Amino acid sequence: MASGGTNQNPPDDSFKNFLTEVKAIEKRDSVLTSEQQIQRLTKPGSSYLNLNPFEVLQADPSADKTELKKKYRTLSILVHPDKNLEREESARKAFDAISKAYKLLEDEDETKKILQIIEDAKALSSKKLSDKRKEAKKLGNLPIEEDKDPELMKKFVRNTTVKLFADYELRRKQLERRETEEKKRQRNEEIVEEERKKKEAKFKDAWEKSRTNRVDNWRNFKTGGVSKHKEKYQKTAFKPPTLKPEKR
Repeated sequence: MASGGTNQNPPDDSFKNFLTEVKAIEKRDSVLTSEQQIQRLTKPGSSYLNLNPFEVLQADPSADKTELKKKYRTLSILVHPDKNLEREESARKAFDAISKAYKLLEDEDETKKILQIIEDAKALSSKKLSDKRKEAKKLGNLPIEEDKDPELMKKFVRNTTVKLFADYELRRKQLERRETEEKKRQRNEEIVEEERKKKEAKFKDAWEKSRTNRVDNWRNFKTGGVSKHKEKYQKTAFKPPTLKPEKR
């Protein structure tokens, strides 16, 4: 007799099926008003959410350039500051986020990095869910909540992706800070060396300028030029009085 669990999909297949449902949910949620789009892109925590340009443009990572451009144009019109004067400051922040996201995806190298992070997040999500299913199975609590509710699955995958983007950004900033500090250290060393060379050059210049006087003094010494000094010294030196003959 076949057991009741033989017709169930393996955990990985289940995850893939739910990802398909998640895409449908994301497509549904992508239809928002200008105010909702601005709020989405500027709400607390949006700085982390906006690290993923596909998240910003509400585009699937598999979208081609034409689709991405269409998403960008639609969103940029919705949140443009000129069309949202009553919330101009927030609209400008939202517009900047959209422009930055689209610019990143225009760069092929940056796009490759971003897609790799997304793939890493999917793999990490799959592993976490697999571990969660194993733990639930031990406790007899299958299926887990994420397998029962597409919304929870979407939230789980999204949160994992957001965290991974945040981790990558933190490491990028740390590396950037170390590089900045190293450049600053090198520059300080260069400044010290430049000052040393300036002092050395100044000393050499002064030494060269005094060469003529030193040579002239030495020549005077060799040719007896210093005798004038001796004569002057002799003239000013003490001389005994001349003895006069005694008169009787």
